[in-house]
Amino acid sequence: MPLIFADKRPLVTTHLRSHAFELFLNRCLDLVVSTILIVLLSPLLLAIAVAVKLDSPGPALFRQEREGFLLNRFRILKFRSLHIDAEDRSGIAQVEVGDARVTKVGRILRRTSLDELPQLINIFLGQMSLVGPRPHVPGMWAANHPYTVLVCKRCPDHTSVA
Repeated sequence: MPLIFADKRPLVTTHLRSHAFELFLNRCLDLVVSTILIVLLSPLLLAIAVAVKLDSPGPALFRQEREGFLLNRFRILKFRSLHIDAEDRSGIAQVEVGDARVTKVGRILRRTSLDELPQLINIFLGQMSLVGPRPHVPGMWAANHPYTVLVCKRCPDHTSVA
């Protein structure tokens, strides 16, 4: 039972208070760590953005709609690693080894996972967490199930395996 009524006032059970406290601590950790990393890595972030712009025309950042905690939708940020006209905004066409759509700088970014660094901004904004399930494109399937059925109750994170 989620609530205990005493003196006509609802009180949250210990379990729910504990869970809320864990979420609060997790958010505090996400905020502190993402802030520190954004500040410390800002020269690298700027250098990568310039390299992406010099490598091919188009924006340095790629934005795509994803589903997060409790199916809240947000725009995930990544450094663009594909040629601008070759991007699949639906997220259905996966990039394969040797894919011609990947730029020269994009190959390095993907190999080193540096294309994921702008997600620190998503973490700072509270749209993702450092630890938890990976956010996927709305409508995506995993293991013959809608992805949202498998993970929609946890905040998506930066470290999960796709």
